[in-house]
Amino acid sequence: MKRNTLAPLVLLLVVVLLSGCTAAEKKRGVATGVIIKEFRAEGMSEVYSGDSVIFTLTVENIGGADADSVIAKIFGLGTDWKAEDPDTGQRDLGTLAKSEAEYDIPGGLVETTFQVKSPSGLAVDSTYEAGMRISYNYDTTAHGTLKIYDYDYLKSVPDEAETIMKSSALDSFSVTKAPITVSLAGAARPLIYRSGGTNKGYITVQLSNVGQGYSYSSTVGDRKVTITSAKINNKDCEGHPTTVVIPREGSTSFACKFDIPTVVQFQTIPIDIQLDYKYFVDDSAEIKVLKTFT
Repeated sequence: MKRNTLAPLVLLLVVVLLSGCTAAEKKRGVATGVIIKEFRAEGMSEVYSGDSVIFTLTVENIGGADADSVIAKIFGLGTDWKAEDPDTGQRDLGTLAKSEAEYDIPGGLVETTFQVKSPSGLAVDSTYEAGMRISYNYDTTAHGTLKIYDYDYLKSVPDEAETIMKSSALDSFSVTKAPITVSLAGAARPLIYRSGGTNKGYITVQLSNVGQGYSYSSTVGDRKVTITSAKINNKDCEGHPTTVVIPREGSTSFACKFDIPTVVQFQTIPIDIQLDYKYFVDDSAEIKVLKTFT
C-alpha cells in the first residue's frame, strides 16, 4: 500500500541485519514459492554523485499456493542516499496467484521500480550494494494414503505377505511446490491391524526448508511455521504441536500418533498435513557512484 508522505531516509534505506542473514549471502536451496527474478540498477552500472538511480524489481510466484501480503523492501544503501518515491523503503505488492504447471498457467508476476538519488559531493568513487527483501505469507499442503493390512489376512497368504511387508506404507504422497516441504519417516512398511491389540500407529512428519530464504511466524528470526492441520484417517494426530522451528539447514520433525482402524483384509487411509508461515528471500544489486568533479 503506497504511503502518502516521504518518510525519512533513515527509516527507508536502513541496513537490515536480521538473524545474521543479509542480501550478500549466496543463495541456497531451490527457487520455489515467490522468487526475485531480477533486481538491478536500470540501464547503468555507474552513476555520478548526485544522480537519480532507478532500481528495477521483478517478482514471480512459481509455487503451488497463492502468496498473500507480498512486501518488497529496499535496504543497505545508507542515509546519504535520498528517496525520490513516497514508498521507496517498503512497497506492498499485493497477492500473487499460484502457478499451475499442469495447465501451463504461470503464477503471478509483478514488476516495479524504486527511484533514489545517489550521495552528493563524494570525494572518491564508491561502490554500494542495494539489498532487496521480499516477504510473503504462504502455505504447504501434503496429502497421501497409508496402507493397512489385517494380521490374520497376512497369515492366510504367506506367499504374498513377504512381498507386502517389503513394500512402503505409503500408497501415495504428494506435496505442493513450496519453500517448506513435508516428508514422512517411519513408513518403511505397511501398518498392521491386530485383533485384540492396542493398534496404535506412529508416523514421523519431517519439515524441511528447501527454498532460498527462511520461514518465520512473527519476526524473521523465529524460523517458525504453524501446523494448521495434521490428520490421519480424518482425525487429528494425537498431541501434535501447533508450531515448530525450521532450522536453516536440515529438517525438524514431529510425531503423528493415531488409531489404526479395523480392516478386513486391506485398506488405505488418508494423511493430510497443512502448514502456514511467512517466508522471505533476499537479493542484491551493486552500483558504482563516481566522485564529484570540482
